Amino acid sequence: MLLEFLTVYFFVSIVSIVYLGCYIITNKSMSQLKDVVYLVSSFAVYFFGYMIELHSNSMETALFWNQFQYFSLPFVSSFWLMLALRRYGYLNKVISLRGISLFIIPTITFFLRLTNEFHHLFYSGYSFEIAGEMGILHLYHGPWYYVHYAYLLLQLVLANILFILAFVKSRGARQKQMIALSAINMVSLGVTLITTFGIVKTGLDFNAIVLPVPGILFSYLIIKADVFNINAFARIRVFQDSDEGIIVFDEKNRIVDYNKKAYGFFEEQGLTLNSVDVSTFRALKPKFINALMCADKTIFKDSLVSDGRFFEFSTTNIVDSYQRDCGYIKSIKDVTEEIKYQMALEHSAKIDEMSQLLNRGEFIRQTEECVAIAETKTRTIHLIMLDIDRFKKINDKFGHQVGDAVIVTISRLLKHSFRGEDIIGRFGGDEFVIMLSGVETADVINRAEDFREKLAGRRIISSHQDYQVTASVGIAVYKKGMTVDQLIGCADEALYEAKDKGRNKVCIYKDSSE
Repeated sequence: MLLEFLTVYFFVSIVSIVYLGCYIITNKSMSQLKDVVYLVSSFAVYFFGYMIELHSNSMETALFWNQFQYFSLPFVSSFWLMLALRRYGYLNKVISLRGISLFIIPTITFFLRLTNEFHHLFYSGYSFEIAGEMGILHLYHGPWYYVHYAYLLLQLVLANILFILAFVKSRGARQKQMIALSAINMVSLGVTLITTFGIVKTGLDFNAIVLPVPGILFSYLIIKADVFNINAFARIRVFQDSDEGIIVFDEKNRIVDYNKKAYGFFEEQGLTLNSVDVSTFRALKPKFINALMCADKTIFKDSLVSDGRFFEFSTTNIVDSYQRDCGYIKSIKDVTEEIKYQMALEHSAKIDEMSQLLNRGEFIRQTEECVAIAETKTRTIHLIMLDIDRFKKINDKFGHQVGDAVIVTISRLLKHSFRGEDIIGRFGGDEFVIMLSGVETADVINRAEDFREKLAGRRIISSHQDYQVTASVGIAVYKKGMTVDQLIGCADEALYEAKDKGRNKVCIYKDSSE
């Protein structure tokens, strides 16, 4: 009766394993699961050999089918460990020779079992008995038997560590799958210990009797739970290894899942991303959370970092098969390089490289804005234009490097001599302009004179202490209805008047029609 039960039990297990192998081979999305096919094929050979061994009526027949089992049995644990390594991204860190090295000891075991009659290193002896209708082969362990099973136990322990690591990195349904795989592994580990040390003395192979049960669970995980689907693994790897932080929300704004980038970004903000309700962080980091939860694409500047980083938050809606909203995905992308590059482009488009003052185009644009405001609010506007006296002579006598140093020094002096709200620009060459708003004419003249005197009293060219750099200055007052070009033209006329009067002078434009 027991023999019939075990025969049916093993037959069903073998059919299930063959079905699983065929399912994987014919399913395109699983066509790359070769490790699983090798694993289940090994189990099929093992269970079939042991089933026939139980029907043996002589030691010779039993030994033949026992030897048949060792065409697959030594390699089962190696296939299992390789499966865990490959599917969780560790085998790609191991060069192919090390992958092959997993099978060195199993291969030695296979040949030692095949030639055991000559050395008895694997089995030291055998005995055979008929128990009811079953043939029971008693095997006595040799030294290599313990080497092989120690290696098998080591592989199972390593595989379990990998499943635990995968559990830590996963969430939701994937965590349950990792628990199931770890449970299968622990059952195999326990059965191997019992078999190795002969704790259960029934004469039956305890491994063969127990392992079909976790094998059925393993088949379910592959076929129904999608645990080793290559597409699912690809999605998981893309999700976890993405350069963007990704957080998945359900339709009630609760966190369903997130990747390690998102977790790290929250850590930088002093937050731990383990709550299902992100609104609990709003009181701690309102700007950050408001930017995150905004439906539109938002740029957030991380003020916690000294040089400032910029992050872009974007939203992708998730719909089910009925086109109903069932949640959304928040992506967090570091756009610091793009933003800073854009800022650098904008800066270079507005700023004169040498002087670090506004260039001609940007100065005119900002002045036009001030003139437009002055038209409606009746604010005073003055424009100062200055020119370095005999600048060409400086370049010719001392060289362009000295000329450039003079430009830089005068630019810095202008920044220190005028207010922060005054618009200061370099028109090109040795010509500078300053636009002042809301200042009386007398005050503007005083500031211009103060700058002229500071410049004349400063020795810029150090190799010639007696060489004095001076500037001529022209001032124009804005009158209602004037264009910016007209205002610049008036300042230019006043500047040439200062030059005509002997340079190093300040002159204000006077309308001849008045």
